[in-house]
Formats: sequence, structure tokens, C-alpha cells
Amino acid sequence: MSILEDFIPEQKELLVSLPYRVGLFVSQSDRSGGAEAQAIELQALASIIHGFSQDVFGSEFLQYVMGEVLARQSGWQSWAEEMDHVPRQCRQAREILATRLDEKEIKAYTTRLMEIAEAVALAFCEYGENLSLVERVKIRLAYWNNCLKMNLAGRPHGSIGYFMSISREERLVLRQLSQSLGVSSVY
Repeated sequence: MSILEDFIPEQKELLVSLPYRVGLFVSQSDRSGGAEAQAIELQALASIIHGFSQDVFGSEFLQYVMGEVLARQSGWQSWAEEMDHVPRQCRQAREILATRLDEKEIKAYTTRLMEIAEAVALAFCEYGENLSLVERVKIRLAYWNNCLKMNLAGRPHGSIGYFMSISREERLVLRQLSQSLGVSSVY
């Protein structure tokens, strides 16, 4: 018996497609790196999904879902539609899971979605090495502002290198996803 058999087909489709869709949502949020960035981020997404599908130490539900995502790789292109629905779908997934799983399983699923999103954001550094002094100062100010917000909220923040690897647009969608999933984020 499949772990997903308790869900109706639309719910199964949502739960299985979201790991791919959140990664794609982040990748498509910033076009500044062009086709090169898109290609690198899509390759990273495929690698991340493959790696997570092999993880036997997470929840049984999550392992099964990730295996299904990988098994349905031929359908990934069809999952690339209506990307603006992803944050709403993240909230729906939490609601669906709350009817059938315990909080530990839900947390494992939502945390994994956030890990996928963050890994895709980190896959390509949109900030080039040839930044002007003004651009570097703006980025540092944004970083310090982010650190201050995180400290006031009692949440950890990443390093300046981590911060610079993620564009402003990616940070915005990561923050949106973390709110939709009910997961803490450094953004």
C-alpha cells in the first residue's frame, strides 16, 4: 500500500509536484543571470531532488514523496505552469497534511521544501565579482539590515557570503515561501 493512497489524486499531485515547483519558483524569480543561471539552477534542482530521494534518515512520508518526484521526472515540464500559484499551494499542502500526518512529518516535508528552495537560490551567484564600490556598499547595507531584522526576531542569519549568493528577488520569494510553509528562514 502506498503512503499517498489516503490522498485524493489532486492532493497527491500537489504534494508530489511541490518539491520541484518550489525550486523552479525560486529559479524563475530572478532573470539577471540569464540562460546560464537558469541552466545551472535547473541542474542543481535535479541533483537536489535526486539526492533527497536517496535520504533514508528523514521521514518515511517524505522519502516516499521524494522518490515519487524523481520517478515522475518525465512530467516535470508539465509542473512548470502557473508558477505564481506556488505560495498558495504551499499553504494548501500544509492544510492537507494536517488532516493526515503528525506535526513531525509535516515539519519534515515543509522544511525539505524550504531546503530545496534555498539550495536552488544558492546554485548561481547573481552578484558578479566585478561589483562597483557603490554596489558592494548597497549589498553590505542590505545584509546588515537583514541581520538586524533577524536578531530582533530572534532568528539566525547567514554569513555575508551566503547573503551575496542570493539575489534580492530570490530572497523575496524565499521569504514568501517560508511564510507560506510556516518555516523559519534567514530571509
